[in-house]
Amino acid sequence: MIKPLTSTQKSWVEETLHNMSEDQKIAHVLCPFFNPYTASVEDVIQLIETVHPGCIFFLPGPAKKIKEFTEAVRKHSKIPTLVAMDILWGAGHVIKEECTTFVSTMACGAADQPDLTHAMGEAIAKEARAMGVHWTLGPIVDINVNPASPIVNFRSYGDCPEHVARHANAFISGVQDAGLMAATAKHFPGDGVDDRDQHFLTSINSLDRATWDATFGKTFRSVIDNGVCSIMSGHIGLPAVDPGEPDSYLGAPPASLSKKQLRGVVRDEFGFEGLIVSDAIRMTGLTSHAKFEDIGWRLLDAGNDVILFSEPDYDIPSIKNALKDGKLDPSHLDEAVQRVLEMKCRVGIAPEAITYELSAEEKASHEETARKLGHSSIRIVRNLDNVLPLKLSSGDRVLTITIQYPRNDAKFIFIDSIDDELRAEGLEVDHMLNPSPDDIIKVADQYAAVFININVGSHGRAGIIRLNNILCEPIEAVVQTHPRTIVTSFGDPYKLYEMPYIRTYMNTFSPTQTSVEAAVKVWLGKEEALGKNPIELPGFFSREVE
Repeated sequence: MIKPLTSTQKSWVEETLHNMSEDQKIAHVLCPFFNPYTASVEDVIQLIETVHPGCIFFLPGPAKKIKEFTEAVRKHSKIPTLVAMDILWGAGHVIKEECTTFVSTMACGAADQPDLTHAMGEAIAKEARAMGVHWTLGPIVDINVNPASPIVNFRSYGDCPEHVARHANAFISGVQDAGLMAATAKHFPGDGVDDRDQHFLTSINSLDRATWDATFGKTFRSVIDNGVCSIMSGHIGLPAVDPGEPDSYLGAPPASLSKKQLRGVVRDEFGFEGLIVSDAIRMTGLTSHAKFEDIGWRLLDAGNDVILFSEPDYDIPSIKNALKDGKLDPSHLDEAVQRVLEMKCRVGIAPEAITYELSAEEKASHEETARKLGHSSIRIVRNLDNVLPLKLSSGDRVLTITIQYPRNDAKFIFIDSIDDELRAEGLEVDHMLNPSPDDIIKVADQYAAVFININVGSHGRAGIIRLNNILCEPIEAVVQTHPRTIVTSFGDPYKLYEMPYIRTYMNTFSPTQTSVEAAVKVWLGKEEALGKNPIELPGFFSREVE
């Protein structure tokens, strides 16, 4: 269970809560956000000094800017403010330039070495805390039951509940054990059943109660028993627990607005004593069930303690008016504030703040862990003609083809370094991005080998995981015309389902640099493919983890 507070910490929480006004309490459950690429330090300071939020969230950005933001928060907060980021694949995934990027969640599942998953969590805590971040909104404990899920996919450890729980618990322990950072298990009641995305609607976990208890429920119970500090409520309905009002055309409400899910299951049944944070409030999975001016108080009433991506201009009057009108029990606000204060103690920013400085030796160790994970997670799924490993000579000319949807968000990782890695092996490399079939057919026979690299995975604003015909056609064209064509997915591991005619196919489960380096080594026979399938695709491959 969650780590208890010391007597000194308990006294600080009680005294701080007792001395807070109603306005201070309301502000303390808010978690507004900033984009480091568009906001200024002055913007952050103004919010801290006028709103006094209990928490603040930063989107991905340069390390220098993140550090400036966190220092401003620390200096200008009357009560220490929790700083949160979405750190899932290593601090370097969201804090650019100075921190370590590891691999995707599913690549950890494919490596299937919980000690490395734990080391990754530990590295995240140290590197993020050195940058002034106290709280990561990870790990994802969703189970990828449905290969067509556009939002879970390689963001999950796999499709086996026990496997997901084992790696999630390793990650959580790594993040939390030193008292530097809090982890978050998300997204309750569990995503990965629906083929839709809660960014665009309230998705549904349609399992019956017994099946849910044996899968998603089992996983959440496990992380709670392991002491996770916080749980994120998803904008996901669970009709087996809360089917919604009989006459409602909207159907089951999202967990974020469901007392039956949060107070009934998470608190009463599972005995969770930590903090519940809502998923981001701008998502349609929430806003389609509540007016924006009602979201603040309804989230607290349902059982959330923190409102993620809060809009203070809406949420403060929403909560204040609900308290005045008797819609919101004041005890619910007090309980939420108490849990926020308790988590500040658990991450060492109150009553007294601890600091952490990362050593060069630790950073080097983290880089080595990232390398091990990347090089332990590659899986050759199909090699019908024994094309792999390739036997190429220095100076051979090869073609790389990248298949991807246009992307411009800061968390997306491009795989352009593949060409550099191949050149470092002595090969001459040409490259095409999303070419037409005719473009490929004209030149394919000029190359000793063709590498088709698919960089498509789950994404919160895409709504789809499949390739369209424009992206599939060039793959089919080169597979049919060049005998040494290797198709590698650096994201979605189910691509054989869409293109069963592929004869040589590999999954890295991850687009990060260590995965790129490992893929090249495997292609050229410099390393073995050591990964296991953490998911199954009936008719194509079986799960190899338990």
